[in-house]
Amino acid sequence: RIREIDRQLLEISGELEKLPKQRTQTSAVINPVYEKIQTELVSLQGRQSGLKQKRESLFEKQVAATGQLAELNNEELASSQLQRQIDIARNHLAIYSLKLGEAKVLDQLDQQALSAVVISQPAVYMVKHVSPKGSIVLPAGALLSGLLGLLACLHGSRRDARSASQRQSAEQLLESAVLVTLPRVSTRGNLVR
Repeated sequence: RIREIDRQLLEISGELEKLPKQRTQTSAVINPVYEKIQTELVSLQGRQSGLKQKRESLFEKQVAATGQLAELNNEELASSQLQRQIDIARNHLAIYSLKLGEAKVLDQLDQQALSAVVISQPAVYMVKHVSPKGSIVLPAGALLSGLLGLLACLHGSRRDARSASQRQSAEQLLESAVLVTLPRVSTRGNLVR
């Protein structure tokens, strides 16, 4: 069988060589399987090119983000160095101003513009308990204020009773109704109503 197939192939190849190189080939019907596969191939090639473009754009974005991150790191480093320089400058300024103040005082002492420099210490506040204790003072104060209020009420009622008796005596003298009477005023030992 193999020999027979080889012989047939040789005959077909010989006949093909005898035919002209340029010839038209016609087919009546397109193979539907081939057409389906060709369509899928075209759509997959389109998807492949789209994914390649997307990969390239993502790569460019990655490169840009990496550059921005490197720039941000450099700026962060520069910022921390500047902050450290600011802290050092502030410390130098504090030391300089302290030493300048001391130098001025010493200069004034040398010129005898100052007689002496006394450095006072800050005041110390010490909390001490007050004697007598609040537990004794508060009830005593409440009792005393209650008694004073009672005395004020008694004095007011006595004054009202006195003014009422003065009104009655004034009504009897004037023979008319009296609403208010004036207090007694003493002049040279005589009482005036």
